[in-house]
Amino acid sequence: MSSSMQDFVELLNAEQYVPITKLRENARHGISSRVRGVSGFFVTSSNLSSLYYRASEVWMYLLEILSSDKTNESKSLVDLNESYQHLSSSLSSSITSVILKTALHHHLRRFSNPTYASLISSLTAEPLPPLDSSPSQPPSIERDRVNANSSTDVTNSPNSNPNSKSPSQILTLSDGLNVPIVAKTDKANVQAQHMRLLPPPPTSPLTRQNYLTVIQEVIGKYYAARSAGLLPSARYTIPNTNLKPQESQTQGCNVEGQVEAGKSSIEWKEEWEDSKTLVYLATPFCCTYTRPIAIYLSLAHFIAKLKSFPPLPSRLASLLTLFRLSIPDLFGYFEDEQVNYIQVAMSWLTGMLGREMCLANVLRLWDAYIASEDMFELHCYVCVAILATCKEILEELDSSEVRIMLLDLPPLDIDRLLQDAANMKMAYPLPRPVEDLK
Repeated sequence: MSSSMQDFVELLNAEQYVPITKLRENARHGISSRVRGVSGFFVTSSNLSSLYYRASEVWMYLLEILSSDKTNESKSLVDLNESYQHLSSSLSSSITSVILKTALHHHLRRFSNPTYASLISSLTAEPLPPLDSSPSQPPSIERDRVNANSSTDVTNSPNSNPNSKSPSQILTLSDGLNVPIVAKTDKANVQAQHMRLLPPPPTSPLTRQNYLTVIQEVIGKYYAARSAGLLPSARYTIPNTNLKPQESQTQGCNVEGQVEAGKSSIEWKEEWEDSKTLVYLATPFCCTYTRPIAIYLSLAHFIAKLKSFPPLPSRLASLLTLFRLSIPDLFGYFEDEQVNYIQVAMSWLTGMLGREMCLANVLRLWDAYIASEDMFELHCYVCVAILATCKEILEELDSSEVRIMLLDLPPLDIDRLLQDAANMKMAYPLPRPVEDLK
């Protein structure tokens, strides 16, 4: 069961320091789909009418984009925006072609899904109360003021002209994306800086053209930051990960020879920076934020967390061994039917199920992933839990049908899936690569 909105309100509105440990624990149980991507202000009860809540901040705190220390919050947000503006978003024609082709296919498969449309509707169904709840200002008037100040979103045309605002009042986050600046008091200034990153969420699924434009800009900025050495470093650790691909063997399962050999451990970590994979990893953040800067920052810090994982051969060995030990009859069926489960496992491991799951499932699952202290371990158990959940159906399919289903999963109960993963963890410790000490 997801934590209540009031729990997040109390944590995010701490005076000086946001308690990350408690925030992580609450997020692990899920953020309500009604408010996950909403960066507006919500009244949850009469005694909380003076508090504001931006649910999308939860991911940014857990990914260490926003500091738990609020004393320099405004300056930090300004610095992030300036750094983003200095990055080029240009890409070579070949990379652009791959990105656009992948994004177009992904949009047709995921954004046209009624599940996502209903998700967005639930996010925006509740009206926004005032920034500062004051008995002298009717809520309806304040809501109109908030909506007027944030009327320009990602769906605006690059050629739109905000005639009602002077150039000095507009902060350009990217081409065609403008946000009014209001900075009369310290509190208003902090709120204005937040709005630069976290304006109101999408009110409808992104159109094809806007999605392609945002994805292209964000990935272009990511590659520019990588070339300039400006990407966040991997500050997350996992036990027994300092292994070369040829050392990645676990008891009972050896994937050496089943994956491409000859790459260094550093090169193996670059599979997340493949242009196709970046599309799948960036898309969930497109569902949560409307500003490319917020999508870019979340993507960069999320990938930094992924880079703490073991090399790909080690991950494959751990996942396949866990699969063989926990569901031996299904593993044997895959062997007998010659199912290409290596390809499926590699896709699941590199895209974190962002390609295979419907977006509503991905958002809930990533709540738990981003809040987890060992995302790789949790991901392995979730992958095997998916196989266990779909076991009866999979055993009725032939090889090609199994592959199709596993690369385009049906909607799943993520809370139950996470519980199954936790139960599996108690019964089967995750096989880890054994380091060669010679």
